[in-house]
Amino acid sequence: MDNQEDCNDRCERLLPRGPPQGQGHREREPAPRARGRTSASGDRAARIRGLEQFRRNRHRPRNRRRERVRLKTVLLTAAAGIGLGLILTGAARAQTNPRPTEPVIPTPAQTPEADAPACPVSGDSLVLAGDGLRRSKAAVAQNRLNILAIGSSSIEGVGASRANLGFVPLLQTDLRERMPEVAVNVWNRGIGGETAHETVNRLQAEIEHYQPDLVIWQLGTNDILRARPLNDVAADLQRGEAILSAAGVDVLLVDPQRLPENGVNFRGKNVELGEAARLIALEGSRVGYAVQRRFDAMQGWGRLSRGGIGPDDLHMNDEGYACWAAITAEGLAAALK
Repeated sequence: MDNQEDCNDRCERLLPRGPPQGQGHREREPAPRARGRTSASGDRAARIRGLEQFRRNRHRPRNRRRERVRLKTVLLTAAAGIGLGLILTGAARAQTNPRPTEPVIPTPAQTPEADAPACPVSGDSLVLAGDGLRRSKAAVAQNRLNILAIGSSSIEGVGASRANLGFVPLLQTDLRERMPEVAVNVWNRGIGGETAHETVNRLQAEIEHYQPDLVIWQLGTNDILRARPLNDVAADLQRGEAILSAAGVDVLLVDPQRLPENGVNFRGKNVELGEAARLIALEGSRVGYAVQRRFDAMQGWGRLSRGGIGPDDLHMNDEGYACWAAITAEGLAAALK
């Protein structure tokens, strides 16, 4: 009996006690194995743990390589996504704010040779009328020539340092030098800022007052700068033709001036000014008027100060007026002799 009680006491102390009623079962940590004692099951467990450790160690480098490959794949995918996003963003911006189309600029002024004159005086800019300026020739035969110059600021002489350095007074002087036996008078009826429409409105009154043999009509520049449609300019030109034909006068049409390509105020306007020049040339040829191709002639003015245009990038300077008057006088004198 005592032995049974001793066994019960020892067994109770060695066996884990059950959990209190109402609580879950909790495993008790195994008692530490006595040092120096092994069993078959213990050896087997040790071998299993060693095998598992060996397998983990053997596969560890391969797992690292897979991680590196996986990381590179993720990075490349992210980079591709960012690049595609930037491309799509740029395309969207390009559609929203399209890049302006570069304008087609007329052929720029060619650089003259070192020994070339600053103003190449030639009558080549003048395309004669179909009848060869018949009325003006008849007047020159009588040793007289009356010219009405009408238009805008180029005729008025805006930009010249003095009034006698504008186009009209210089043209009169140059014609008198080339035709000394002829009494040449050139009247200045230019009004700065005027369009072709406004010039035509006063054209008949000016002709009746001055009774000219030849009318020099400069037009086109202000029409372009005010963004007037070329159809409207053509209509004004034809309206003026009716007045000029009724008066029986000779006509010399002068197209717009060429502006500096690198100017600040009117950059890019030479495209439209060139279109106006072509319109004037075509209409003049159709009705038999003489035409001065001033726009093309100014291509050869590269050695003049600022190409003959003043600091406002619009009006001619003294050199520009002098050159324009010289080539006009040269062409007229050759045609009227």
